[in-house]
Amino acid sequence: MNTSRFLTIFGLIFFGIATRLMPHPPCFTPLNAIILFSAYHYQNRSLTLFLLFSTLLFSDLVIGFYSTLPFVYFSFCLMIFIGQKLKEKMPLRYLFFISLLTSFLFFLITNFGVWTGGSLYPKTLEGLIACYLAGIPFLRNQILGDVSYSFLLFGYVAYWKKNFSSQYALRNFQPI
Repeated sequence: MNTSRFLTIFGLIFFGIATRLMPHPPCFTPLNAIILFSAYHYQNRSLTLFLLFSTLLFSDLVIGFYSTLPFVYFSFCLMIFIGQKLKEKMPLRYLFFISLLTSFLFFLITNFGVWTGGSLYPKTLEGLIACYLAGIPFLRNQILGDVSYSFLLFGYVAYWKKNFSSQYALRNFQPI
């Protein structure tokens, strides 16, 4: 693995951990964006899984483990699949819609986990609906975070390629 790729992976892990640990609005983190970004740019699914689980495990050691952890981890693993399909089948111009899709999937999966694993809501259709309704403010933050961070990460690479790669005679260089 070249130095640039190693530093980018380490940087993404550090960025993901730092933003989970620092104060932020609920669900306004770059994790979905980081996973989409790494799944899009790395063909090696194991590398993306390593990035994901390193970020989640290190930050969860500090935050603490929680009852919906399996649902959270599963939803992020699903994002890896979506990110790889983005590269295979969809142009990057659909990034906004893909970010929305990942936000909604995370919302649906994790709120289902809250409903099934907790005692806040009755195990009825009404309880499930109440759980999803109570999660709407978190969905808003999730969408804002996912879209913002996705455009930040993908935009950085596009900007770098356009403005710096030819200047340094690194036409094939990618910061990841």
